[in-house]
Amino acid sequence: MKYPASRVLVTAATVFCALALLAGCVSLPSKQTGKFVVVCDIFHAPTDEEIKSEGFEARVERLTMQSKAAKDSQIKASLHVKLTTLLMDHRNPGKDYGRASRELEYYLAVPGDTGCADTARNVHSILKRAKHSGSSQETSKLKGKVKSLSQGLDQCRESFSQELDQCRESFNTCNDTVKRLQEIDVRMERKRRNIR
Repeated sequence: MKYPASRVLVTAATVFCALALLAGCVSLPSKQTGKFVVVCDIFHAPTDEEIKSEGFEARVERLTMQSKAAKDSQIKASLHVKLTTLLMDHRNPGKDYGRASRELEYYLAVPGDTGCADTARNVHSILKRAKHSGSSQETSKLKGKVKSLSQGLDQCRESFSQELDQCRESFNTCNDTVKRLQEIDVRMERKRRNIR
């Protein structure tokens, strides 16, 4: 299927911008609301020292607990953005784009101007797209595994069927042999009685 050049350019530009944001090459400005700073630079990742001191899992757990306990919606929004950043960080061995997308949904659900909602919507749509493309790749991988397993199962069934046929033949042969031996035994018993 051919795509128009304009669509290819727009898609390429979107992917390039998303990758630049994810890599931390580009940061977005922060916007102050009230006495709190709501982080608009969603991709401002923690430093290596911060990660070494606490680790990703512990940091995600801590921020999750803080976001559940937070009463102020602006602070909650900021914590959800920080969680999104951690969950998408390239150094995080347990990246979870689906959860990052959900955290951005929480951020977008906060009433009022929470900072850079447009940027969050753009990133959210990219994450949803990545989640769907990843799931289709997973689906195709799983379909391939299912196909290979079903082929293996068919081969096993066929070989089992052949072995079962061989066993039946050998059983029938043994059965015939036993019947013949019984007949011979009966004849010999008759002859023995006749001789006496």
